[in-house]
Amino acid sequence: MKIFRKLLLLSLAFAFYSCSTDLDVNAPYRETKVLYGILDPTLPYQTVRIGKGFLSEGRSAYDIAQNSPDSSLFNPDNLEVRLFELKLLSTGRYDTTKRILLYDTTLTGKDDNGDFYSPDQLVFRTPLVQLDTNTRADLLKYLIRVKNKISGNVSEAVTNFPGKELTIRNWAAIGPNDKGPFSLDFGSRKKTSISINKSVNTAVVQLSLNWKLRVIKNNGDTTLETWKLSSQLENDITGDEKIFDFGAGSYWSFIRGELTARGSDSVVSRKFMPSQMEVFAGNRDYDNYRVVNGNYNPITQSQPVYTNVSNGGLGIFCGRNKRTYTISLDRQVIDTLQLRFPEMKLIK
Repeated sequence: MKIFRKLLLLSLAFAFYSCSTDLDVNAPYRETKVLYGILDPTLPYQTVRIGKGFLSEGRSAYDIAQNSPDSSLFNPDNLEVRLFELKLLSTGRYDTTKRILLYDTTLTGKDDNGDFYSPDQLVFRTPLVQLDTNTRADLLKYLIRVKNKISGNVSEAVTNFPGKELTIRNWAAIGPNDKGPFSLDFGSRKKTSISINKSVNTAVVQLSLNWKLRVIKNNGDTTLETWKLSSQLENDITGDEKIFDFGAGSYWSFIRGELTARGSDSVVSRKFMPSQMEVFAGNRDYDNYRVVNGNYNPITQSQPVYTNVSNGGLGIFCGRNKRTYTISLDRQVIDTLQLRFPEMKLIK
């Protein structure tokens, strides 16, 4: 989900902040860890990016981030990074149920047009490990601890992740094991509403409809297109459910936009395949960071004011969760698409 991937891009903002002209570049060095991590129990491992703030005289933050990775990264051999899973007991105290040592690795394939030094990213990652999804999410919390083995400085952050109760409420069969498929009915004169159970630790929710289309080209090739229709990020959730409304006629605007972007000159036919609806949930730490730091201005180099990383740290350690459902389009919607958009070359 784009909303969550954008967290990493804000690392550059901290780099700009660290070399603001309001600071004395000759001041004594102060170790500043810049940490970004998003816990996700649907993944087989957890990943954290750990950089450091830097100062320089006569060089821009962008130049340093692009060309001098040693100025914005610690030597990974000098860091000890551990993740602790903590479970609330009936006594009111937390018991440590997992202690996980993270190791450094390099992610490759980063977009050359992105910020920082591409295409690689140095991160810390857990071994293959399953976070506890059987215990109620409100009884769990996770602590990340980063120790500089040279200086002895230790920075920590604590967070949780949303529960898995992200179930569909406005279909006949609802429950924790629902797989669908759910048939969605879009129209010109009515809105399409999808009601989701709110899970514990949830502050923001987003819905993504990922429509899969098999495309046959006039050269005989067969490809698969994904047309993504996402809701707005919804926060300030009250009660135990969240309703997502796709307005009357909104689906037709979506189809028109995709056709304009993709074209159909080389297309013989398109056919909808079994598709996916993803429900994303972010916790309160993520929402606080998004709201407070979302208006950061690198030109004025205003100071980011929210972080949950302690003892000389910046950045965010937060959590998310996701449920995936199989979806299809109602037959009448397919008929309408064929009539409205013949250039789509849609077949049943």
